[in-house]
Amino acid sequence: MGGRINQRVDQVPTGDITQVVAGQSLSGGGVAGAVTLNVVLEDADLILAASVFSG
Repeated sequence: MGGRINQRVDQVPTGDITQVVAGQSLSGGGVAGAVTLNVVLEDADLILAASVFSG
C-alpha cells in the first residue's frame, strides 16, 4: 500500500506559492517572501489542536 500512496503523492502538482490569504480567525498573509499567519485568540469558536508546521 505504501507504493500506491507514494505514487499518488508524486501525481500532486507542484509549484511556487504566490499568495497566502488569512481566513477566519487569522491575520497576516502576504504575496512575496516570508509571510506570517497569526491566530486571533479573541475568537470564541476557535479550537486549537497540537500541530506543528514548518517549511
